[in-house]
Amino acid sequence: MGRSGGPRAAKRKPRRGAAAAEPAAGAWRVAPSVSATACLLGAFLAWRSYPEPSLAEAGPLALAGFAAALAIAAGGLVAFALRRSDAAALSFFSRSKPALGAIIAAAAAISSAADLVAGRSALALLCGSVFLGLLYWDRPMYLFSLLGAADLVAAAAILVPLLWPSLAAGQRGAGGSFAREALALAAASAGLGVAVALNLRRVVAPGVEKLRSLERENRELWDLSFRDGLTGLYNRRFAQEAGENLFARALRYDESFHALMLDIDHFKRVNDRLSHAVGDGVLREISLILQSCVRASDVAARYGGEEFVVFLLGASPETAQFIATRIRDDVGKHRFDAVPWQVTISIGIASMREGETLTELVDRADKSLYAAKRSGRNRVSGF
Repeated sequence: MGRSGGPRAAKRKPRRGAAAAEPAAGAWRVAPSVSATACLLGAFLAWRSYPEPSLAEAGPLALAGFAAALAIAAGGLVAFALRRSDAAALSFFSRSKPALGAIIAAAAAISSAADLVAGRSALALLCGSVFLGLLYWDRPMYLFSLLGAADLVAAAAILVPLLWPSLAAGQRGAGGSFAREALALAAASAGLGVAVALNLRRVVAPGVEKLRSLERENRELWDLSFRDGLTGLYNRRFAQEAGENLFARALRYDESFHALMLDIDHFKRVNDRLSHAVGDGVLREISLILQSCVRASDVAARYGGEEFVVFLLGASPETAQFIATRIRDDVGKHRFDAVPWQVTISIGIASMREGETLTELVDRADKSLYAAKRSGRNRVSGF
């Protein structure tokens, strides 16, 4: 519905537009199983790459591998701890899935390089490849790039001492048989990661696609039930449900609550003299103006015909008057290309009183609307 939002007290429903409340398709939050696995992987990599005999005597590569492994373990632990939190600290894990994979690939590659330099096998690369396959089964090109980059780092750690023996002074495991074994393990690691991803894709992808199809159908059914097909605004049915929820919230928390009733002036003249198609266009354009004027927490709906309703929760009387006046002014100065005269709108406002119901509040707003009509139209009445 553009910028107009659903009730905060009720579950937010799918909407199109700038302030759409439907779940973002790309939103991703680290699942507990993924974050726990990342933590265990990081701990394993840290154990594998711990510099011997001590940190004080370790070289830069060994220290980098150990630090990267610790970072993976800490990141997985933080993601697991914040799995139910909406804190800003979670935004990295919820919005940077590619970055998370790059960090894991880098940690596995650096840890493997440190292991190879120390004469150990590159098991860290094998574990990292499997984990990346589990994580990016639905993004094959990105997975291939991560696995390829990690293998290149490991291959460099294997081949550089063979091509330039002077660099291998004091390096354990620099022989040809060790290099062949390490290269085979690096290749097997990439192949295993791809195999894991392909098998998971074969098993999971059909279910995921079916789930997405069901979600699309549910959104379409919801729109048919609660959205006006012409304007894209909420319909009267949703307005009544949302209004009741907002009204109950206002009573419970002693918040202010206002209802605005809006009616296009002389709209019958547009339909009779120009055509119903032109009238439909006017309704759509005014709906866009309405959406641009209300707040994200407000509910704006087409109430019927050329009538609209807006519910304002937590707005002061001055704010409610400002919003109503802004709507009237924006409609009045808007140029409707198919209408040769100025189109205006009348608005009635009512503020919630103690002891009244939502129906009574809307009735008072409706009476204020007709008072604005009787006073000459293109007016805001109720204060």
